[in-house]
Amino acid sequence: MRIRRGRLLVQAGLGLLAVAVLVQLVPYGRDHTNPPVTRDAPWPDGRARELAVTACHSNQTVPLASAAVSG
Repeated sequence: MRIRRGRLLVQAGLGLLAVAVLVQLVPYGRDHTNPPVTRDAPWPDGRARELAVTACHSNQTVPLASAAVSG
C-alpha cells in the first residue's frame, strides 16, 4: 500500500511537471512583434548608453521563435 501511494505521488508530480512544461510552449496572448523605436531612452550619460547597447539590452531583440521562422 505504501509503495503504491509513493508511486502515485511520483507519477502525479511528473504529470504536473509535464503539463507545466507544455503550457510554456503555448504562445497564447502574445503578439510576437516589437513596438517601433520612436526615440532613444533617457540615458543619464553616454557611458550608460554604451554599456546597455553593448550588452544588447534593447527593444530591438528578436524572439527565438520569430528568428527561426524569418531567418
